[in-house]
Amino acid sequence: MKEKTRKRLFLWIRIVIAIAAIIYVIVMFDLPKAWEVMTNPYPNLFWVAMAFVAFLAFMGFITLRWYILSRARKHPYGFLYLYRSVLIHMLFNNVLPTTIGGDVYRVMDTGGHEGKGVAFSIVWTDRMIGFIAVFGFGFIVSIPYTIMSGVFTYFIIFAGMFAVSITLTLAFLSERLNKWISPWLSKIRIFKYPLGEKIAGAFMSITHYRKHKGALFTALPVSFCVQLSIVCIWFFLFLSLPRIAKKDLVEEEKHAEEIAQADFLRVAGIDSLIGGRTDSDQAMDENKISNGATLTDTSVVYKPKVIHFAVAMPVVNTTSMISVGGWGLREVTFVKVLSSFPLKVELSNVERENLKKRLEDKFLATALLFDALNLFFSLLGGLFLILRADSRKKKKTDS
Repeated sequence: MKEKTRKRLFLWIRIVIAIAAIIYVIVMFDLPKAWEVMTNPYPNLFWVAMAFVAFLAFMGFITLRWYILSRARKHPYGFLYLYRSVLIHMLFNNVLPTTIGGDVYRVMDTGGHEGKGVAFSIVWTDRMIGFIAVFGFGFIVSIPYTIMSGVFTYFIIFAGMFAVSITLTLAFLSERLNKWISPWLSKIRIFKYPLGEKIAGAFMSITHYRKHKGALFTALPVSFCVQLSIVCIWFFLFLSLPRIAKKDLVEEEKHAEEIAQADFLRVAGIDSLIGGRTDSDQAMDENKISNGATLTDTSVVYKPKVIHFAVAMPVVNTTSMISVGGWGLREVTFVKVLSSFPLKVELSNVERENLKKRLEDKFLATALLFDALNLFFSLLGGLFLILRADSRKKKKTDS
């Protein structure tokens, strides 16, 4: 199979996965209800602004990690230049259904100094440290979560993935281990595609960072800041949506049943026999029922915990890479993982079920808000791409 055909096949597989996930969201989730949660009332602007700032910080930390690794190779690109490249990288990753991913653009954009090979090794190392941080962050936050909940699932998964990511990175940074494991990797093939050889060659290109261990150790905590900023973005967006009070958990079906029963009694004239109730009394009762006044408790029954978002986001980020731009899978994974955490609240069975439904709607609304924010910055990257292309054309014309 030709390289170009293979890339197109993988792209179409990711597109099909994204479409299937989006269809699942439309069919299985209540989109109109999520939209109502998101727009009635509109999100709190303070928390939206905080999410906006957290997104800027998120891209800043990604840029700083790339900048640290680039400076170790004495690349001349400044922080602001790389920051704009990160914005453009988001455009390719999140908006354009193309085989030219964001990382490929970053390699092309910084390959003019020492060639694309060196630029590739920098971006690849950047990615590897990013993966270590994803699973390392998940492992760290899973420890207090396990202590609080007694559930070991996330701890075991993240601990295993963290150990694997560190082992692979150290192995390929070690020249001796690299020579030993490369022949084994070279035997891995998928549909006659020499995947193992590609991986071995890619890791071989980052062995020069053995001489720049300081850059690796500096970039690692920056990667943890990337993960923390992602958690803040989603958590702030969730806080921007209306809180759920106990009075909000009245079943709509119960409302309809009470109104229908009241109408029957009024029409049959039974209400006057059992209580002497007038039409105005009935109207007041219907208004109370329709407004959920049967429960007057306005106390908040669910307060989000940062630890839940911290545990969920590494799972969401890892899963979303399977589809184009993460579309569909990101929303499904976020809703499913957050909904899986136990609700430690004292409610009746009916109220508990209603709370689960409302939380699912709110989680989906949070995901839609993130999509909007993500799309905004991706399109901003498109603007920088246009401006950068015009600037380069102008330089060529002047020269």
